[in-house]
Amino acid sequence: MRMPLPIVLTAIVVVINSVAAPRLSLYAEETVDGPALMQRVRDDIAWVGKLKSFHLMARIEERRTPERIEHALKEIKEQNPDLEEPDPLKFTQLLPETNMRLELDFDTRRMRSMCLHRDGSNRDLDRDVWMWNGRKGINHRQSFRNETDLARYSAEISTTSRWFWSWLGYLNHQPLVCWWNDNPKQREERREGYGEPSDFALMDRETFHGVDCHVLLETRGNWSDRYYVGVKDGRWYGAKTGIISFANLPKFAETQQRLVEEFLGRSLGANPSNEVWDGVHRELTAMSPARRGAWGRRLYSEIGKQFTPCWEFWFSDFRDLGEGRFLPFRETRLAYDHDEEKGEGQKIFVCDQRTLFVRKLTLNQPLDDSLFDEPIAAGKEVVDETAKP
Repeated sequence: MRMPLPIVLTAIVVVINSVAAPRLSLYAEETVDGPALMQRVRDDIAWVGKLKSFHLMARIEERRTPERIEHALKEIKEQNPDLEEPDPLKFTQLLPETNMRLELDFDTRRMRSMCLHRDGSNRDLDRDVWMWNGRKGINHRQSFRNETDLARYSAEISTTSRWFWSWLGYLNHQPLVCWWNDNPKQREERREGYGEPSDFALMDRETFHGVDCHVLLETRGNWSDRYYVGVKDGRWYGAKTGIISFANLPKFAETQQRLVEEFLGRSLGANPSNEVWDGVHRELTAMSPARRGAWGRRLYSEIGKQFTPCWEFWFSDFRDLGEGRFLPFRETRLAYDHDEEKGEGQKIFVCDQRTLFVRKLTLNQPLDDSLFDEPIAAGKEVVDETAKP
């Protein structure tokens, strides 16, 4: 069965001033299953979409490993064979440390995100603003490294809203409903993208970054994405998504074929072709949620729990915001990679770690109008896509 590549995920960390007591309940004593756990996770973030306003300021720190930098340098030189010493300020993937200032704002008719990227010495590299001011969208991109400055105006709010939560993993990787995406088409897109609670099956119980968690498996696609939900409080504490490589799993192909044949009750023959595996994949994904969950448990118990993910992210430092609202104010994400050697000796390693700390969070307070006034200097390039032909 071929495993499709996962969607790129990003992670963050948020920090605020106060310490919240754990939200304990009878939850740990209740009979739980995968759909109920995932429904609770989604219910826990619904309050964000009901806010009158939201203002967040955060710092994101990224550390790249020597292996990541070595791979990046190799790729750059392959693409630029005449380039002897690539400039890290031009190829920022060569910088061992970068950080970013993040601002997120929305009220009942406007929204704005601002990212200011810096190097390890806090030297400004790039600034990117995506904004909907109630009438039009504005994307203002400035590169201080290349001395470029471009503003683009759009009549579509989707150009701003599509990636609004992309730096906040806790809200970005669940189907959060806000005023800008509350319509039938987008609800259907979220259902297809995130799945229904019934698509998640309970697999296991393990300690995940110090927290006793239930392990849920998404039973669509490649049966690789694992979600960790606290046993005591029902909170979502993170996930491992994708599969970076099968090379570190001895006899993976043989084990996978045996499990499929046992589950489906028939032989696939010697060396099944891609067409055969495509058919198996379609058959498994077309099964009922209960049967998909049963297959997931078979796969997980023998090899799935050993998958090295593409991304691993976790949430911590949960804070009590009042009125039953909680938010993790720290997020950490690891990205994995592997070397190019084939076979079971392939090396898998962490290529970078990203952590986000929230410095300020304000809810339901009027936003300063100046946030939505993005000045464009005279003589800079402007592209206006709002005019009708």
